[in-house]
Amino acid sequence: MSLFLSMAVGIAVSVFNARVLGAESYGDLKFLQTVFTFVVTCLTFGVFVTGSRLLAQEEHEGGEAGLIGTLLIVWGVIALLVVAAVNVFAMVEDNIFGNGLESIIRLCSPLVVVLPLQLCVDNILQGTNRIYKLSILRVAPQLLYLITAVGLSYVLQLTLLEVLLVHLVTLGVVVVLLGALLRPDFRAARQWLPVIREENRRYGLQVYIGFLTGVASSHLGVLAVSYFLGSEEVAYFALAVTLTLPLTLMPNAVGTTYFRAFARRRTIPRKVTGVTWLLSAFILIGFGIAIGTIVEILYSAEYRGTTRLAYIIAVGSVCHGLGDFYNRFVGAHGRGKEIRNSNVAVGTVNVVGNLVLVYSFGVVGAAVTRVLAGLTYVAMMLRSYRKTVISSE
Repeated sequence: MSLFLSMAVGIAVSVFNARVLGAESYGDLKFLQTVFTFVVTCLTFGVFVTGSRLLAQEEHEGGEAGLIGTLLIVWGVIALLVVAAVNVFAMVEDNIFGNGLESIIRLCSPLVVVLPLQLCVDNILQGTNRIYKLSILRVAPQLLYLITAVGLSYVLQLTLLEVLLVHLVTLGVVVVLLGALLRPDFRAARQWLPVIREENRRYGLQVYIGFLTGVASSHLGVLAVSYFLGSEEVAYFALAVTLTLPLTLMPNAVGTTYFRAFARRRTIPRKVTGVTWLLSAFILIGFGIAIGTIVEILYSAEYRGTTRLAYIIAVGSVCHGLGDFYNRFVGAHGRGKEIRNSNVAVGTVNVVGNLVLVYSFGVVGAAVTRVLAGLTYVAMMLRSYRKTVISSE
């Protein structure tokens, strides 16, 4: 239920933002969100993924609250680095991209700390198998944003700055409340920091390198389109990515739900695998049939160029979701190097594709790159899954 609600709310948010901002400002919004996410991904160093795995293992009796508290302390350090990095980017943004967004970036930079906190809490909830709270984290921020922003739109003419501020504030409210419910114990930090450091060296950093080259590099599409083309093309591409994002959620959610169980199993049950693949195929077909009508009805004619991109990107999104499904099993077994190698391959495709194909074919090149990256990801994760199964026999 939460999966479908998340899809519906996510689409509603994109419709509202696209209509209230217009194509150029909507493109700037997606550009800034991409930059913030990229910075956070670069500065987490795999610590939160490491914490999730330690929590899932349950090897340290009575230490869950202490581990959670230690992860939140680490978040505080990372948050300071994120704010500093965002302000450094603000200094050079206009010289590189020519968007004139320096003042907006600086005004929003203190609130960007909620993004690594969201990632921290997400991993804690996954590791402790608190699926209900995890579902709230996936849905509530968008829903609260939509209610707040729609209400404000009746009394204010919302600009890019107001939209960003409302997004970060409402996200912060939800994440802080969920973080408080975790009942962290900060007194055990000295005990847990060496454990996290050692596990992160063995596992988390491997995943981090993979994320840096694979997941973070996927954001290069928006950056490349912004650099070579402009804000309106960013809007078309980013909206197509947003519309296809629900295609990744179903297999991703299955893997997240079974993450803790995967740590104790030698293989993924065939029924789980079969249902995941079959539902993914049905969702892709349904998306292809409906997307043209969805864009026409929900978005203005200004965004008509999104449809053709969505047809292409949809294939890559389904592949990425299936890759995430296998990633959860491989990660639950501590195979950090396999995840790293898979993401390095994906990262190579992203970098080459977004530099060569976007330059040569424009925004269509960015869409094709998403497909090539998705195919590479699912193929590499399938290979890693099989290696994990063989090694456990």
